[in-house]
Amino acid sequence: MATRLLGELTQPCMTSFGRVRVSGNRGISLWPRDGQHAALLRWDHPHYGSSSPVEFIPLLERTGLIVEIGQWVLEKAARRLARWRNLGHEHLRLSVNVSSLQFRRCDLLALVRKAMGEQGEKLHDGRLDLELTESLFLGEHDEDQQVLGELTRAGVPLAIDDFGTGYSSFSYLINKPLDVLKIDCSFVSLLDTA
Repeated sequence: MATRLLGELTQPCMTSFGRVRVSGNRGISLWPRDGQHAALLRWDHPHYGSSSPVEFIPLLERTGLIVEIGQWVLEKAARRLARWRNLGHEHLRLSVNVSSLQFRRCDLLALVRKAMGEQGEKLHDGRLDLELTESLFLGEHDEDQQVLGELTRAGVPLAIDDFGTGYSSFSYLINKPLDVLKIDCSFVSLLDTA
């Protein structure tokens, strides 16, 4: 799988069948919930079929390609937000997952500003949410906390994705720049629905 993925990622176009893509018939898969949508990365191959992000995201992280792919996803998300705005759908929001490696290897705020600015989108509109791992929010790295603060001051809504798979304590959330808490489905599925 690593060889196939790496070979396909070196191709100039990453949006056609047989390439890594942001899923959906038109580029970004939409999972609506109160105007909130998510950009979901998928990898479809004409011979091997679809691969789960659980399979290929760790590979992208190990090879460092997640930084480039993450930038590409942010650019596609900004274009989608601009398209929605042009169609009169300013209320729609889009969430993008950011890996720890991408968060730490690039100037994330500059990257988001560039992607949004090129499309005429404004950060302070709060239409682009960044979903980050629990460890970034709850860790003690001063650099991480500084970047989270910069993103918050710039008006970028921040979410913890899959909360409960790491530190699992709500007490860690006190005084964190958090807009959305997404509890891991392994906890939610245990709730009694009776």
